[in-house]
Amino acid sequence: MLDGVRVSTRGASTWGTIDGAGGAFDSEDARLLSIAEGVERYSSCVYDEEQFVWATARELGAEAVDLTQFPSVSEAETKRTPAWVAPNVDAPMRWVRSVCMMTGAIRWIPAIAVYLHLPFASIGERFTIPISTGCALHTDPQLAIRNALLEVIERDAVALTWLQQIRWPRLNTTLLSDSEEVAMAMQPTSTETMQYFNATTDLGVPTVYGVSVVPNHPTVRQVVVAVTSWDFDSAVIKLVREGISCRIALEHRQLERTDPTQFFAVHDGALYMASPERSSAFDFLLDDSLGPRGMAQPAQTLGTDADGAEAVRWLLDILQERGMTAYVVNMTSREVNDAGLFCVRVIVPQLMPL
Repeated sequence: MLDGVRVSTRGASTWGTIDGAGGAFDSEDARLLSIAEGVERYSSCVYDEEQFVWATARELGAEAVDLTQFPSVSEAETKRTPAWVAPNVDAPMRWVRSVCMMTGAIRWIPAIAVYLHLPFASIGERFTIPISTGCALHTDPQLAIRNALLEVIERDAVALTWLQQIRWPRLNTTLLSDSEEVAMAMQPTSTETMQYFNATTDLGVPTVYGVSVVPNHPTVRQVVVAVTSWDFDSAVIKLVREGISCRIALEHRQLERTDPTQFFAVHDGALYMASPERSSAFDFLLDDSLGPRGMAQPAQTLGTDADGAEAVRWLLDILQERGMTAYVVNMTSREVNDAGLFCVRVIVPQLMPL
């Protein structure tokens, strides 16, 4: 076991945290996706302390990413859970090099915002919780960066939907093509209902939010999944795949923690809210009788023939127009590079994590 992972888990199993799951309409595609996700999670845990510098943001000055741009816990949250703190420019922490994708400049970024299973080494690092958002792997580095950027935007939409109880409009099927793949993805089953919503935020990148409901399931009645993509077709297809994968994963887990203030893994909240007795928590989105719905923002789309570099430039222009900055860290370990793969972490401080 990797040293950092051993410390982080106190030697416990890493099942569900450094493995991969893949869903597809073809078994070979699903196998490859699961391998890719497993390698991606592994890559996000491989680091060397010599990569890091100990400093405060104030000491690093303009060479550091602006900590004040990161989402911050509220005063109520810090009172309830003192272990979490607001970003502090005078707090020492570990930093790792990143590249500002808008300017190409090298910038120091908090290591705790980059790597998984990186044990906290100072109180200053407790301004965020390590999570997989923005980590992506591909054979093409530009496509890895594209996928990472899309995931960061997607997770922002997920967080905002829940925190603000946004009543997104139901997805208008005129936004979809009549392709056989889309029709097959949206084909209903006898036990599950998937409800689709247009969750395109003010960034204007196509985002679909889905709620999978199995009315008679004893423990996993409702499962939420969302996807941001370059068009609505690809978003819906991926959403259905990921919805199946998420449901299978949750149905094979047990609810270990029932106090939300003690949740620390993504599946903690998902399992807790999947329970039939909490189905009413989703009424804000599912219940049409609650009144008119809001409007999704107009979406920009990108042609399916666009290459990775074009897609990255398209997304960076959208972020830059809204005053946001994206940073990328190369997380490709030697053995991953030898396999012809490339792994990155993208951080956009102004967007909400999951």
